[in-house]
Amino acid sequence: MFTCFGIGVVTRLLGGVVTLEHPEDTGPAEIALTAAGRADELFGILDPRFQAYTAHKEGTAAVPPGATLLAWNDACPVQAYRAGTGLWATQFHPEPTADAFVARMRVYREAGYFDADAFDEVSAQVRTATVEQPTLLLRSFAARAVAA
Repeated sequence: MFTCFGIGVVTRLLGGVVTLEHPEDTGPAEIALTAAGRADELFGILDPRFQAYTAHKEGTAAVPPGATLLAWNDACPVQAYRAGTGLWATQFHPEPTADAFVARMRVYREAGYFDADAFDEVSAQVRTATVEQPTLLLRSFAARAVAA
């Protein structure tokens, strides 16, 4: 399971392209599953549309050769994909709670992911969003890994 920066690393390793053409704002974003995502053993447990935290300057332009697109949104055409039967990658962040995401925002406050002067406003958006589905994805992945 590769997330955020990890999707860029694994995309390049698999022969794909990462560009600066698909940045996303910091905070909650709506993610949509593809038909393949709805049928996927991990992603299939998620709602067809769900909220997740995003914050990135670059993104995968298209899934790498042989990979299957699982999720997307208007800002970033590749939010998640599967390669083979045991590798998943997400652009969005499935791991943090709202508090953990805000703590991360403090670390990156001056790094250009969001307007540093808008920290309180962006933090409020993060804290009031309903972001529950991505943790189900991680639980599903962990259960699969333990069973293997």
